[in-house]
Amino acid sequence: MKDESKQIPLHLLNGGYRNSDRFTLERAARGNRKARAWVVPKSASIGDEVTINVAGQGLFAIGQVSSATTPRTDWPNRYGADIDLITLIDPPIPLEELRQKVPDLAWARYPLMYTTPSPELTNQIRTLISQRLAAQYFDIRADKQAAALIETLNRQELREIALSRSRKNVSAQVRKILIRRRNQVIRRYVLARAEGKCEGCLNPAPFTGVNGEPFLEAHHVKRLSQEGPDSIRYVIALCPNCHRRTEFSQGAKTFNRTLVEKMSKLEPRLKASR
Repeated sequence: MKDESKQIPLHLLNGGYRNSDRFTLERAARGNRKARAWVVPKSASIGDEVTINVAGQGLFAIGQVSSATTPRTDWPNRYGADIDLITLIDPPIPLEELRQKVPDLAWARYPLMYTTPSPELTNQIRTLISQRLAAQYFDIRADKQAAALIETLNRQELREIALSRSRKNVSAQVRKILIRRRNQVIRRYVLARAEGKCEGCLNPAPFTGVNGEPFLEAHHVKRLSQEGPDSIRYVIALCPNCHRRTEFSQGAKTFNRTLVEKMSKLEPRLKASR
């Protein structure tokens, strides 16, 4: 059984006493900025989670305490702390819905400046927020904190949300992207050098491509997007599995370092600048 006493505290905060509170949160979320000196409980600590209610909107945003609490100079007997990792809840969760889903939460009926719910109520609130953020996730890219909350949903909850967000047509969006043109001669050489075997795991290519050749992918061990060179000294032929491993595996950094070491043996006579 999970020890609820060790879970990260969640503080319910209030906004809306000034007209700028909603816009402060929106700007902070868009620009990955902090909300400075927000009123929090004196007991709040760095790393604690917060959910902010905006008057007339409902639970409007989530965030994380990112500074020590200090007395507010403009508000007697009140403490403030910076909040970062702010993610908007879109659409917000009305207090009426919060009262229905978490009936034992008295704060939802009388939302004072802040409260820190019990671990049991905190779990219920987090589940409700996770479900709302999961619904957002199917429409827009979620940030790290939102994605972490989504991971708490079980299979059935995800299925229900996925069904509710299913649609026959998906509208197109115009995006501007930066394309770095790779030298195709270098790519062809690297694939020829591999002779049909992945230079990462040394296994044969998993299948034959439409061109009749073993399917391997050219991978830059120093990314072009990070100003890495387009040179055979830094390009290795990988199977799709190893290629994904360079970015999405738990040991991606370690695996990439092994690929750099292998490159020095594959092209030992070349200077690093070429």
